[in-house]
Amino acid sequence: ITANLYGAIPRSEIRRLKKEYDQKLLLTKRSWKGEDSRKKVQKLQKRYFEDYDELLDDRKSGPKYLGNSVIAEILAKQFHRFDGIYYDLIAYTIMHNHFHLLIDTRMQIIEDRLDTTYVPISKIMKRIKGASAHYANKALNRSGQFWTRESYDRYIRNEKMLQSVIEYIVSNPEKAGIIESWENHPYTYLSMQ
Repeated sequence: ITANLYGAIPRSEIRRLKKEYDQKLLLTKRSWKGEDSRKKVQKLQKRYFEDYDELLDDRKSGPKYLGNSVIAEILAKQFHRFDGIYYDLIAYTIMHNHFHLLIDTRMQIIEDRLDTTYVPISKIMKRIKGASAHYANKALNRSGQFWTRESYDRYIRNEKMLQSVIEYIVSNPEKAGIIESWENHPYTYLSMQ
């Protein structure tokens, strides 16, 4: 799951990126059939996400509240708050204007809570983002929208993809030039389960 601060990327850049993606998607669906089409679409989706993430990493302007250690601690606390309740927390990294979070929600299904108390990703994110926005705004003595409404999530299909996503998350601060090694970033977490 990736989410960013409200205003981290200008709407014009988001619209441009989305338009490019939609055009490539349409062309792919027209040109390819069956399994080839599905694989091409998955590659496009991955590229779209990577392009979006590059926009976040390269931002010289816009809010950078998560670079404040008090605010980063507030968000990290919310990630850990629901660990073992709604999900198993696998990894996260908190950047200056966005975060990457990897959770495993299978525990809700395994514990046979699917029919009665299952909490979908959208509601989990609403709880994390809602509480962190409230406390962060209070700490910053500000009001107003803190997060963008949407979050971007991807379903992990296999062990290879899981390892790739973990590597992507923990290496994000290095890739963005914030630190030399992910182990030195105080707001990168990797479960040792």
